[in-house]
Amino acid sequence: ATILLVIPALMIMVSVLVSAPVNRILQMVFGAVFTVLMLLIAATSFSAWRSFYLFLAVAESMITMIIFWKALKWPRLSLENV
Repeated sequence: ATILLVIPALMIMVSVLVSAPVNRILQMVFGAVFTVLMLLIAATSFSAWRSFYLFLAVAESMITMIIFWKALKWPRLSLENV
């Protein structure tokens, strides 16, 4: 459970500390891993008292899929644009 709480914080820290190309790759890796973990939690939370976990797992999966997609499609800067 601790790993699930650390991954979003690491994603923020990495985006500030590393270069853009490395950040892009790491955001895609962390985003994909976190999405898979959240979807596994959603798949195992189909009882009435776990509906809270199901909702959060689906919401977090959607957010991390968007992060992955944005990192994948983020425009690359050339030296001419800098």
